[in-house]
Amino acid sequence: MEALIEYGHALGRAHTGDLDGARKAIARMRQLRDATKDPKFDYFKNHLEVADAGGVGLGGVRRRQER
Repeated sequence: MEALIEYGHALGRAHTGDLDGARKAIARMRQLRDATKDPKFDYFKNHLEVADAGGVGLGGVRRRQER
């Protein structure tokens, strides 16, 4: 669950232009996702992989907008 909160932080920070903060939140989200070994959380791990790809994409979109 904490990883989903970090995803929200990453989105908010990317939206406000805090790309360093967004990258830190994405890194923390990845760390939490990778630390989860219990199979009952596989659904959430898959969701976080999709969120991870979206978070990385948001940073790229924001950089292009700033040029």
